[in-house]
Amino acid sequence: TLFLFSGYLTLAKPFKKENITLKIPNLEIEKNLKNISVTWFKNTIKASKTIKYLVDHQLENFKADFLNVVLNSLSYYDVPSDYGENFYHAFVMGFLYSGSHNFIIKSNRESGYGRYYLILKPKNKDIKYAYIIEFKAIENGNFEETVEKAFKQIEEKNYILEVKDYDVTKIVIVFKGKECLIETRK
Repeated sequence: TLFLFSGYLTLAKPFKKENITLKIPNLEIEKNLKNISVTWFKNTIKASKTIKYLVDHQLENFKADFLNVVLNSLSYYDVPSDYGENFYHAFVMGFLYSGSHNFIIKSNRESGYGRYYLILKPKNKDIKYAYIIEFKAIENGNFEETVEKAFKQIEEKNYILEVKDYDVTKIVIVFKGKECLIETRK
């Protein structure tokens, strides 16, 4: 509401009571919002430590740090149930991007037979690991079942094509509000 009334967002389509579509009105404001977001992530979350865990392939430390950030910085009300995957996608992309000088982070790109959420591809030859990150909102109240569905999607859609020349780890983040389960596989 604040962004709408202050002019940082405008209506993209005519107003409808049930559905309001907003947009960023121009490139200057878009640049400003990106700078604000990156600054917030840098000052609030300390993403560089989390990125370091991925550079060093310390996956248990990455999981613990990520879950700690979610627990301590998000509200259950931040994650709308109907757009949760998009929320987590944007949150994680900003979280990782703000501290990344080591990875090229690609979002929502086609690879194989589908479109992945995030891929982290090494920027230099010293880093041997690449990551495919998939997000899923919990289905049928079952975290483990949803995790399996996400890994199956990564395999069937062949997302690995984008990073096949690296040692690839697949990361699945399944969530229900602030509750998360993170699983990793080769």
